[in-house]
Amino acid sequence: MNDYGFLKFNLEWAYQNEFKKDGRDYTGEYRYPENRWIFSTNWEMGDFNTNVNVSYIGEFEDTPDIDFDGNLDFDSNTSRMVDSQTLVDLQTAYNFSEKLKLSVGVNNVFDEDPPFAIGDGDSDLYGYVSSVHNPRGRYFYTKLTMRFN
Repeated sequence: MNDYGFLKFNLEWAYQNEFKKDGRDYTGEYRYPENRWIFSTNWEMGDFNTNVNVSYIGEFEDTPDIDFDGNLDFDSNTSRMVDSQTLVDLQTAYNFSEKLKLSVGVNNVFDEDPPFAIGDGDSDLYGYVSSVHNPRGRYFYTKLTMRFN
């Protein structure tokens, strides 16, 4: 370890080029964004540790049944786009010993709401795509970790 500690960066990116189901390509359609990624950085110095995570879910088309007639309209119609969502989480921890660690953090630092979606008229009655987006607002937490061995 040097005087400034250790700084690590990580990027996990998923690009969905094609997703076929029942002979139809769902890429970029309802619930299937083309891009998702998580960027994280971690700084360790002595007994302190701080990390920042930024998660991104790309945009995609809204309701799969545009005229709500019970038939999927992917091939014949284009609906509005559901915006992307970016969330930032922050955590700091202190190791009192090898067996005791205290962490404090805040998730969804900027209190981002999930992007509005009309949805499928079934599971997304709250105005967002519940299977894709995180609706939880900003929240703070503390965690005490004790190891027994």
